[in-house]
Amino acid sequence: MKNKDYKTIHVITPETDEEYDMLQEILSESRNRLPKLEAMTKEERIEYFRRGLFPRKLDFELDFGSTVIHVNTRFAENSKENVIDRVRRVSDKIN
Repeated sequence: MKNKDYKTIHVITPETDEEYDMLQEILSESRNRLPKLEAMTKEERIEYFRRGLFPRKLDFELDFGSTVIHVNTRFAENSKENVIDRVRRVSDKIN
């Protein structure tokens, strides 16, 4: 890359097959975007990611027959539970 003003690199370790598959999909899509992103200015890249970083919608509904849960995704830096584990925990309480 042309601009090397990086400060940190975060390492992500997937804990489940679903997390691994999702990360692989994101990485694959990112590789396809690199030439376009490299040609952008820093400000253009920031705006590009603000408009939609994730390839899929993060808010969704879970239908448990007579109960429907609408999941609104929020991120917390100090969370000890990932999204998949939280959804499983909530769904176990319903069943």
